[in-house]
Amino acid sequence: MTKKEEFLKGFNGDAKIVIVKVQMPDCPDLETIINQRANFEAKKKYYNRAYDDNLVLKSFDKIKIVEYRFE
Repeated sequence: MTKKEEFLKGFNGDAKIVIVKVQMPDCPDLETIINQRANFEAKKKYYNRAYDDNLVLKSFDKIKIVEYRFE
């Protein structure tokens, strides 16, 4: 299973939020994104479309998801 497949699988669970940490090229610290369950369907589609199998943004390979957790 790819990193992306594992990540996307988490949207199908019982979590109430997802916390995603993204590495940005000009930022010294990770960007933290928090989404509520109501956004899961739209965010899952977005991440599937926008990121490659290694969780690197397809349109700009200097941006990547480096951590995530579902709570």
